[in-house]
This record gives sequence, structure tokens and C-alpha cells, in this order.
Amino acid sequence: MTPPHLVVTDLDGTLLDSASRLGDANRGALEALGHNGTVRAVATGRSRYSARTVMPADFPIDYLVFSSGAGVVSWADGRLLRSRAMAPAVVSGLVARLRTLALDFMVHHAVPDTHCFHFFRSTCGNTDFEHRIERYSRFSRRLGDGAPKGVEVSQLLVVEPPGSASCLDLLAREFEDVHVVRTTSPLDHASTWIELFPIGVSKSHAADWIRTRHGIGRARTIAVGNDYNDLDMLEWADRACVVSNAPASMRARFEVVRSNDDDGFKDAVRPLLPDG
Repeated sequence: MTPPHLVVTDLDGTLLDSASRLGDANRGALEALGHNGTVRAVATGRSRYSARTVMPADFPIDYLVFSSGAGVVSWADGRLLRSRAMAPAVVSGLVARLRTLALDFMVHHAVPDTHCFHFFRSTCGNTDFEHRIERYSRFSRRLGDGAPKGVEVSQLLVVEPPGSASCLDLLAREFEDVHVVRTTSPLDHASTWIELFPIGVSKSHAADWIRTRHGIGRARTIAVGNDYNDLDMLEWADRACVVSNAPASMRARFEVVRSNDDDGFKDAVRPLLPDG
């Protein structure tokens, strides 16, 4: 019996089109992969709550990796299989430092409530930051002094307006026990989001956990992505593809397939399909 493959794909801008829909061709590809025994995982920065707004119950996958690896669920039955939280001392240190840097940031609750957060507003006019607070107004609260009390934390998120000087490298140097990830805002597609996770929380760590769970060799792994927060996953996979709407620096490093609006995911997994 041929050993299975593991296919891990980003969601927004990769598997879904620009209207956050799963097209017929990509759906058909996922279904065909399931029929041939391929393990299918979506790895997204979205919380589980947010992912479910664009992924109905019949979404044809086996695993959802949400909040960039903070949690992993079995899609068929919704069981939480894996979760990670940040040490309280690390959270306190990050909150204090982000305040002194006069940054706008959010402190997200631990799994399964990663859609809930406390926010700290340092500046005015950060429209992407304000938009996110408004979008999640039911789940957000203003941060008081220090770290949130009595709340486990999954990650912190800094929102930097377009054109502003970035603190990305500074935070990566100062906090060696934190995984610092850059991504482009999915809201305005121009602001920079800096996500701060515990070491060991990433899309690649979650993907490798799934791989090990199924006894799949690294040589049988495929990853598909479109943005900077997919880099560790793409570097981990044996075969890595980016859709053509990815930034130029990523297109220069990885195999390029068609765009997310032109069924690029199906293009990436074509060798595994019956008509490949």
C-alpha cells in the first residue's frame, strides 16, 4: 500500500479566492485528495471562531490548524487535539516592552478563545487596528495596567500602519523565547501585523505534529502558501508552492503556481490527483 501524503495549505489568499470562497476546482481537488488517502490540513492565522465563518461543516479537510499553530482540531468531529499557551512571565515582559515602544497591540486569549483579546491603543489614526477592534467588538476589551489578569494568553499582535518604521527585528532580538512572525494585514492588505507566539508555536510545528501522528515521511509533504507567515511552513515541507499573488520575494524562493483566484491550490497538488 502506497504511504499517504500530507498536504498543508494556507487559507486566505491561497486556498480561498479573493471573496473568501472555496471554488469548485479547489473543492474538487481536496475531495480527490481525501479519496486517495492524502491527509489534508488547513493552517491559518485565523482563530477557530473566524475560520468557521468561511469554512462550513462540510469543508473537505482532515485538520484545522488555527491561530498559526496555537491550536489543532480534527475537522470531522471538532475535537481539540493540541493547544499551546504563553508563559505568564513572557506575556508580562512583552506587554511592558510594547507599551514603552508606543505600539498598538492586542493580547489574545488562549485556545479555544483566541478570537477574544485585550487591546492597548498607543496612537491615533491606526485605521487597520481600529477596524479590527470594531470587527471583534463583542470579544475585545481595553487593556488595563500590565498583562490581563486571570487570562491565559496564546499570542500578542502588533499592528503597524503602512509606511511606519517596523519593530520586527527589534522584538526578534530582544525576545529570544518568542516566535516573531510578520504577515500582511488581511483587512487592509497594507498594514504589517507582527504576531508573537511562544517558541514551538508555528504552522510548521503543527504540520509536523500531524505528519508524525500519521507516520508520514517528510519526503511526502506538500505546503502551499501566499504570505510571510507561511514561510516556516514552506521551508519545512519537502515540496513548497506559492500562489502567483504572493510577494515577489516569496515567488523568487519557491515554486509558483496560479493565483488564488485561478485555482492555484489545485495547480499545486495536481501530481497527486487522478488526472494529474
